[in-house]
Amino acid sequence: MRRLLPLLLLTTLTTAHAAYCFQHPRTDLTLYPRLSGAPRQIEEQVTVEPAFRTLDFITARTSNYTYQGTQAIQVTHRLTPDDPSFPRTTLFQATIRPSGALASPATTLAGSWRFVIRGSLTGPAPQVTAADLAAEKALPISITLDAQGRLTQYKGVVLNPEAGLMDEVQVSCTYASAQRTVREVVSLARRTRSVTDAQFGPAGELLSLSSTGITLDGSNSPLIPTAETFTYDNGTLSRSVFSVAGQANSTFAYTLTSGQITGYTVQIGEGDNAVRERHTFTRDTHGNWITHEYRLGKALVATVTRRITY
Repeated sequence: MRRLLPLLLLTTLTTAHAAYCFQHPRTDLTLYPRLSGAPRQIEEQVTVEPAFRTLDFITARTSNYTYQGTQAIQVTHRLTPDDPSFPRTTLFQATIRPSGALASPATTLAGSWRFVIRGSLTGPAPQVTAADLAAEKALPISITLDAQGRLTQYKGVVLNPEAGLMDEVQVSCTYASAQRTVREVVSLARRTRSVTDAQFGPAGELLSLSSTGITLDGSNSPLIPTAETFTYDNGTLSRSVFSVAGQANSTFAYTLTSGQITGYTVQIGEGDNAVRERHTFTRDTHGNWITHEYRLGKALVATVTRRITY
């Protein structure tokens, strides 16, 4: 099972759309979570069970999100991989500030990000301090929001905290209210440019996603197209199917309580090669999830816990 984890996490990451411009049912917004109840701070910890730890993915993570109103003004990730050959600690921090007085919604924000990694070949992973981070060069972030507080442009960096991967990124979001569509264009520096079209229903429910793209390595090779369709029973999300190059790849079945997702199951593949996952959530009185358990069959793979300060 240990060797399965990179495949499973990679599959989970690729079927969970990187959502900058709209909320996907299975994921938070990529830049930072937007929760109910006007939280002031979110502390998030991720732990992967020992039987599933590998050198390829981060097995312990602590993230902090600090808010002013609805806007996140600081995001911090501390990452530790399970790699005895090179114990290391990574610290990432982004700081976001409005260009003028913070209004609701703000329309122009600017900030910076820093990143530092410290490792040791002879002992445990060294601690990384705020002073270490402050010594690193700050690089710029810019965010533009529309009159409804929705993202229209982002230029900066994106960190995949599960894999410890970081990319410079540019994002644009186009909203067509009459057609109930959103177009999201994401360019990862020197890697890929993807275009995702999201179709919504009259009640704002997500109906479908379709994504295409090209590589940015000079060859302009097309990316494999993906799509996801969502099914609702009496207005409640019940099922979705994720497809790769027109072929169904994964099927999701959702459990909801009072309109909130409390769990979903995933079947990836068919027959003897099928992989089955289960995700379960507990939520606080504001409806925000505070624990997320990820299981492969009956085996617990990883747990995410959140402490939310309102």
